[in-house]
Amino acid sequence: PGRHGFVTMRLNQRFGVFRADTGRRRAHHLRQIDRYRRVPQWQRFLLLLPYPELDVGDEATATTTVKAGNEVGEDVSIRGLTANMADIGTTVVEEGRYISHFEERSGSPACVLGKEVAERLFPYGSAVGKTIRIANEDHSVVGVAEKIGTVLGQSKDNFVIIPISAFFKIFGPRRSVTIHVKAADSSSLEPAIDQVRLLLRSRRHVAYNSPENFYVATSDTFLSLWSSIS
Repeated sequence: PGRHGFVTMRLNQRFGVFRADTGRRRAHHLRQIDRYRRVPQWQRFLLLLPYPELDVGDEATATTTVKAGNEVGEDVSIRGLTANMADIGTTVVEEGRYISHFEERSGSPACVLGKEVAERLFPYGSAVGKTIRIANEDHSVVGVAEKIGTVLGQSKDNFVIIPISAFFKIFGPRRSVTIHVKAADSSSLEPAIDQVRLLLRSRRHVAYNSPENFYVATSDTFLSLWSSIS
């Protein structure tokens, strides 16, 4: 997260509108999906936050193999994101563009490649405008991210970003979700965190004397963790 941001981690999709049901119940959920498409955030209850200056985005992840022709990328992190993570997150697009709000709403098979994936799958030219396969689904490359490098020996460029709606189509709805929240300034950060905690405890039916079954972290949390291991 950025300086005025925080994330809430490992939120299971039990309260989401996407469920693999059939018949009348499935039709009901499809109507819900259509209605909620106007709202860019997937965790709708966060709209109850009394802080209009907050930006809220969501992320779900999976690891799989990606292909382009005869080229293969192993153990690639697939990141399903809302389009507004372009403003909330830290990924910088070096070539092309980020996924759009239209692509998020429609579940379009568009993607942004991490630098390592782009160089591995398309070693002799630009990846933008090309097609890759993720879990046997074709995706059009609309952008390539700027190189990040490694952290503790692990590459941070081995990823593909797709719309979160497309992610759930491929990997299913029962996935943990990370909610990213960015505040306009530090004065609204702590009250927003408190409000999110209350909302999540209520939604997840956590008793007042029980520990939280989710995790909230700010940039200071990650800086402290980095200091402790470096």
